[in-house]
Parts: sequence; structure tokens; C-alpha cells
Amino acid sequence: MRIPIHTEAEEEQNLNEREAEIPQDEERSSEDIVYLRLKADFENLKKRSQKEIEQGVRRELGDFFKKFLPIHDDLERAITYSENNGDNGTNGNSENFREGISLINKRISGLLHEKGVERIEAVGKAFDPSKHEAVMVDHDPEAPENTITEEIQPGYLFKGTLLRPAKVKVAQ
Repeated sequence: MRIPIHTEAEEEQNLNEREAEIPQDEERSSEDIVYLRLKADFENLKKRSQKEIEQGVRRELGDFFKKFLPIHDDLERAITYSENNGDNGTNGNSENFREGISLINKRISGLLHEKGVERIEAVGKAFDPSKHEAVMVDHDPEAPENTITEEIQPGYLFKGTLLRPAKVKVAQ
């Protein structure tokens, strides 16, 4: 169950409306006012707790994805290795292996994307230290300065939060 979150101004307005529900001809006792304030405080506590729970779940998911990403990287390397060092399809078993690994990789990538994990685009983009980690320098005179020329290891975001920066080669 999701509890809607209101601002403090909305809460104060709700409290004032609740206080107005008590008939004006009766003197509001201090107990009534204390009750209404305690009730509003309790509702605010429930909302804060719900928000903290959601943040905790998000943190835990982020930690899981950080641990899962190296497995995903290994699978991508296995695909690249089998394509580059295979027997180019002369052996049906090798080709079936590559196809199977590729299908598994597509399913993992789809699951990551579905859960909010996005790969950081790097090659050809301007170097951004908040998303990229420069591990090599490229002295290519044709490449624009501070442009990423090669991705060494992909970086990922989880719902906008950096999980891992992309390790890249940057043109100087």
C-alpha cells in the first residue's frame, strides 16, 4: 500500500480543517487540539516511514545491481571472445553456444533495463567525470579533445543514480 506524501503546508491546512470540524459553539478543549496535533504527527510519521522504506529498498536494489554487473560484463566478454576467436561457424556446436550465450545476455540486459538500470553511453561523447573514469589517454590528432574514443568497461545508472562509472579512453 502506498501512502500519498503531502507537504507540511498541506498538512497544516488539513489540521486546520480538522480543527474546524469541531463545532464552534463548543469551547475547544486543549485535549481536542492535542489529539488533532498528535493525529497529524502520526500521519506525518507514517509518510516519512514509507519514504524511508522506499529509499532503503532502492539502496538495496542498487547494491544488488552493483554486484550483478561484473557477471553481466563477463557474459559480454564471452560473447566477444567467441565471435573473435571462434571457428567462424564451421562447427555447429560453437555457433549454437554463441547463440545461446547471446540470448542469455539479451534476457539479462532486458531485465536490467526493466528494473531501471541503464548503460551509460560513452564512445563519441564528451568526457564527463561524474559518469566516466578516464583510465587511458588517446593521442589521436583526428579525435576532438576530451572526447571518449574507447570504452574499456561499461558504466551504469540505476534510476539516475550512478552505480559504476564507465572506464574510458579519452582523446587529448
